[in-house]
Amino acid sequence: MKQALVRIIAQTARLIDVKSIVTITLVGALVYTTLRGIEPPALFSNAVMLVLGFFFSKNIKSSPEID
Repeated sequence: MKQALVRIIAQTARLIDVKSIVTITLVGALVYTTLRGIEPPALFSNAVMLVLGFFFSKNIKSSPEID
């Protein structure tokens, strides 16, 4: 149990970096504007999708292969 908790804390600590904070902030702003009923500018929506695509494709490539 203790090893699992240590592993979760270590993985959470690795997630907190500048790229993650920027991604979370952009997604949060997009969700906020959508929930408020404000249509976000197309350029902003495209930028968020570009950042998300880069973020997730990078994480997939860097993860170990599953056999």
